[in-house]
Amino acid sequence: MTGVVQFRERDGTPKEQAYSGRIASTIKDLGLKAAMAGLRVEALRPGSVGFRRGGRHPSNTATEDLSRTEQPMA
Repeated sequence: MTGVVQFRERDGTPKEQAYSGRIASTIKDLGLKAAMAGLRVEALRPGSVGFRRGGRHPSNTATEDLSRTEQPMA
């Protein structure tokens, strides 16, 4: 299996160094396994997986957005 991996800065700009071949394949495999493990944990215990840099859980933002909208007149 082969692959190409290029990391990025926190602001989204790509770093100069890129990896390819077996090293990239291993990095991608580990990343996918970590993502799947996080999804499994979240499925078993909803709300247990945190978001980096103070992000909000999508369910919380949806309720806040609904409360800010105008209510339709009856």
